[in-house]
Amino acid sequence: MTDEKYKEASLILATDAQRLANALEAILPKILPVAHWDKVQEAFRYAPGALENPVIFCWLKLTGAVATVVPMCSLMAIRSCFAAAILSRSIHESLLSIYFMMPQPGASEWPNDKQKTALQNFCKEIWDDYLRPFETEKNTSQIRLDDLCASFGKHVGGQPEANPHDMTQTARHLMMFFSNYTHMGYPALMELFRDPQPRLSGKEDIHGYFTLHQAAKVLAEVCHVTSALLIRHDRGMEEFTADHKKELRELFQQQKKVVDAISQRLEAGFSRGDCSKQILRAFKKGKPIDDLLDAPNPAKTQLKGEV
Repeated sequence: MTDEKYKEASLILATDAQRLANALEAILPKILPVAHWDKVQEAFRYAPGALENPVIFCWLKLTGAVATVVPMCSLMAIRSCFAAAILSRSIHESLLSIYFMMPQPGASEWPNDKQKTALQNFCKEIWDDYLRPFETEKNTSQIRLDDLCASFGKHVGGQPEANPHDMTQTARHLMMFFSNYTHMGYPALMELFRDPQPRLSGKEDIHGYFTLHQAAKVLAEVCHVTSALLIRHDRGMEEFTADHKKELRELFQQQKKVVDAISQRLEAGFSRGDCSKQILRAFKKGKPIDDLLDAPNPAKTQLKGEV
């Protein structure tokens, strides 16, 4: 991809990410409860019991994902692929959390016991007394990775060319891959040394891992989850009045058109026809993922200074 083409494509990506954020900002005041100032925590909080609703959990997690995907795409526009990959890990975890909290396929109860526990942990403060953090035990609120990946597998595994086991493995491998950037693992750090002169932004054009194509897939997945929540808008709205429900339906339908339009453009402009199952099979066979992603293989690229 030439510099001019990269610049054009990355600006489209950043613009679409901001359009998604604008669409979500129009929805949030209508679906989320009003936050009040908590004099104890000295911060805005929802009323006790508000977060027992799994729908609120999903919209809050989506808010975090969209708020993060905007700078991720902006970083790709200036070729800072290393930093963008770090942000993508948080985005993936937020999306997996939404899959976890959605009604599970074939389940008769919602939320189930695991989901109820996750909701209780989610609304915990970091410390019992934030003014004395060293004197109190830190509260944990994270959902186990095994549960996140398994829920993703159940939701996505029923699609053509997929099954729950493969999709669970795919989610786990992606989290492990992006965690290597987040925790500054050796393999990720060495991507900054592909040239004799280190490039601290990373070098998107010579390695086949976190590229502009991968950033587009992350944004597309955020759009997909947003669309899924908009489709399921009736769940969790039992306490709303009929007029409020009607207003929300019209708003959701309007914003869903925006989100779907972004998804279609991403599919048309960035899709290379690869699927998660194909990538997973390649990993198992030891085939370089670069060949699947139609990108140069660093292992075959002789660079000055390589041994």
